[in-house]
Amino acid sequence: MDEKINIQLSIDTENLLIDGLLTAEAYKTYCFKKNPYLFLFDTNEMLEEPGDLVLLRTHGDNYIAVNPPVLSLMDCFDGETNLESLFEGLPEEGRRFLVSDVTDDNKSEFLTLTKEEFCVDDGFDVFFRLVGKLYRAHLIVPVDIRWEPVEPVFPSPTPRTPVKPCKPVKPGSAVLLLGDTTGTATAGLLYLASYLRRNGVEAYCQWNDTANTPASLREHTRDLLEKFRPRLVGVSMKWFPHMARVFEICGIVKAYDPGVTVVVGGNSASYYYRHIIENPAVDYVVRGDGEKPFLDICLGRENIPNAVYKKEGKIIETPITYVHDEKNTSDIFLSHLDDIFVSKKDIYSVKNFYINTGKGCSMSCFYCAGGVNVQKHSFNREKPFIRGIDEVRKDLETVKKYTSGFMFDFDLPLYDSLDYYKQIWEGIDLSRYFCEFYFWTVPSAAFIQLAAGTFKHVLLSIDMCSLSEPHRLRLAESGLVKPQPTDEEIISFFDICETYPNVEVQVTPILGLPYFSEEDITRGRFFISRLIENYSPFRISWGRLHAQPGADLSESAGRYRMVSYAKGYDDFMQYSRLNMEAETYPDLDSLNYPYIYSEDSELNRKTGQYFMDIGKMINRRRELREKRFIISRSVAPGALHAAADQLVGLLREEGVGPGSIKNSDGDIDAVNVLDAAGAYYHNRPRVRRILDTVITPEKKANVPLLAEDTQLDEKEFDF
Repeated sequence: MDEKINIQLSIDTENLLIDGLLTAEAYKTYCFKKNPYLFLFDTNEMLEEPGDLVLLRTHGDNYIAVNPPVLSLMDCFDGETNLESLFEGLPEEGRRFLVSDVTDDNKSEFLTLTKEEFCVDDGFDVFFRLVGKLYRAHLIVPVDIRWEPVEPVFPSPTPRTPVKPCKPVKPGSAVLLLGDTTGTATAGLLYLASYLRRNGVEAYCQWNDTANTPASLREHTRDLLEKFRPRLVGVSMKWFPHMARVFEICGIVKAYDPGVTVVVGGNSASYYYRHIIENPAVDYVVRGDGEKPFLDICLGRENIPNAVYKKEGKIIETPITYVHDEKNTSDIFLSHLDDIFVSKKDIYSVKNFYINTGKGCSMSCFYCAGGVNVQKHSFNREKPFIRGIDEVRKDLETVKKYTSGFMFDFDLPLYDSLDYYKQIWEGIDLSRYFCEFYFWTVPSAAFIQLAAGTFKHVLLSIDMCSLSEPHRLRLAESGLVKPQPTDEEIISFFDICETYPNVEVQVTPILGLPYFSEEDITRGRFFISRLIENYSPFRISWGRLHAQPGADLSESAGRYRMVSYAKGYDDFMQYSRLNMEAETYPDLDSLNYPYIYSEDSELNRKTGQYFMDIGKMINRRRELREKRFIISRSVAPGALHAAADQLVGLLREEGVGPGSIKNSDGDIDAVNVLDAAGAYYHNRPRVRRILDTVITPEKKANVPLLAEDTQLDEKEFDF
C-alpha cells in the first residue's frame, strides 16, 4: 500500500458568523462536531419562564438555553455527517428548535431569555440559520467537508431536573451584604454570609450586580432594601476604583432608613479606614479578616476586634487581633447556598466559582498592593497560609451543584502545590467542570497533567511582569518583583499545554514597568510573535501599569524615574469618582485608573504603540481562527501531486512563482516547485495567506485535495 501523506486544509466559516446571510447551499457538505467542552446545568430554576429549556455554558464563557430537540440534534453533529444529510434525516417529530440567548438585569430575579425559534419545515435555509446560531454560540465546531450522504441517528431527549420553587424571604431582621462593583462581588461575601448563617444570623448576599447607571443603582438598592428590610447592611470595599460607588450605596441605605447600621470592609477599607469612617453614611469599618468582627457587630457585642466605629461623637479603634491562619479557619467554609442569595440567578451568574485556598503573600512586588508589607498594615498578617484540605474539599462538594466551573487563585511559594491540589481534588468527580487557575509562576508538567485529567476544560494563566525576558529578569534580580520565568520556561509550558486539547493558556504581563527600553519592545514583539506563530490561540490579559494604595512604586515613583498619578487617598478617590460619574459604570477593562508613566515622554509614546500593536496581533489571530478552521486528511502521493499540479497552474496564472509577493501581512515567502510532479513546499502558515490573496474561492474549489482515504500518517504536508 502506498505511503500516505497528511495534509491540512482551511475551511471558510466566516459566513456562519453573519446571521441571515443566504449562503446555505455552499455549506451543505460541511461537517460539524458538538463542542466537547459544554456544561449542562442540572436545573433551569434560574431562568425566567424556563419551560423545558436547558441551560448550557461553553468554553467561550457564554450561556445559552436550548430545548430538548436542540440537545438531540447536537448529539448528531459527529464530525462525519454533513449538513445536507442531517437535514434530510430530521425526524418528523421534534422539528421545532428553540435557542435562547441568556442575559442578566437587575429588574428580574431570574436570568432573562431572548428566544429564537427555527421551524425546519420551511427548508434547508432555516436549518442553516439554526446551524449558524449554534456555531456562533460555540455549541458546535466545523471539522470536515464530505460529499457522501450519511444517515444520522437522533437520540431521544434526556429528561431534565424539574424546577425547584424559590424559598420565601422573611423580611425585618435580615443582614444584607452587597459588593462594591458591577458584576461579581468578592467571594469573601459568600464566606461571610455562610459564617453568619451558621451562627444564627439571617444573612443575604447580592453576589452579582448589573446596575450600571446611577439611576439603576438607586432603584435596585432600594428594591433590595424594601424586599429584605435589613437591620444591618455590609458593603465590600475591596478595590479602590469602587470607593465612590460604595459611598453612594451607603448613602442610599441611610436615605432609605437612617436606623440601618452600615458596615464597610475589604482591602481598600482596611487600608484607608481613617478616611472611610469619616463618611456620615458609614457606622463601622471592619479591618482585615471580618467573620468574627462582623458577627459581633450583628449580635451587639462589646470589645469587637478589628473594628473602627463611631460612639458618642468619637471614633473608636480596636486593634487587629482576629487574623486568619492555619489554626483558626476550620469554621470558615461555604454553606447555606440555598438560602443566602438575593435571587435564584445570583449563584448561577458567575462563570467560575472562586474557591479560597489561602490568604496572604510572601512577596513584595513593588507595584502591588497585595504584597507582604500591605498585608501587615491592613490585615496584621505576617505571612501567608493555606487552608486545610478538609475545609477546601467541603467547599468543592458544596458548590458542585450550583456552578459550571471553579477558580483557584495563585499557588503559594514555599508550598507543594502539586500535592496540595492532588489531595483536594482526589476522589471528587470534577470531570464535567471548567477550571481557571492563576499561577504566580510557570506550573510544573505534573501539575498541568493533574489539572487536565481532573477537569473538562482548564484555563491556566501565568503571571509575568513583561513580555521581554531581559526586562523580567532585570526586575527580578533587583528584588523588585517575584521570581520570573525565562522565555524557554514559558515555551516549555506552552509545549506541554499543547499536548492537552482541553487546556487553554493565558499570559498576564504588565505594560510600562520601570527600566523598560526600546530593546525590550523589540524583544517583546519577537516573543509574542513566536507564541502566535507556533501555538494554538491563547489569551493575553494585560493593561498599563497603574498606581495601587500602599505599593512602593506608587509612593516612590521618582526613585525609579517614573511619574505616578496617585499617591494618597485623595488621589485615588478622585479616580474612583470618575468611575462613579460615568454615564455607564465602567467594566473591568475600561475603569479609570491613575497610571504610572516613565519620565521619558518619547518612551511612553513608543510603549503605547507597542501595546496597541500587540493587541492587533492577538486580535488578528483570533479573527482568523473564527473565520477559518483547519481540517486534516491523508492522501496518496499521486493524488496530492495531481492536486499540486493544478494548484501550481493556478498560481502561475496569477503571476505567482519563485521569488516573493507582498500583501497586507507583509513579505510572504516564495512558492517553490520542488519536482516535476508538482510537489509543493511552503513555510506554514504563509501559503494560506497566498491562496487567500491571489486565488479566488471558485478556483480553489476546483483543486481536488479531498481524497476520501483518511488514514493518518506520521509524515506531514501542511497545505
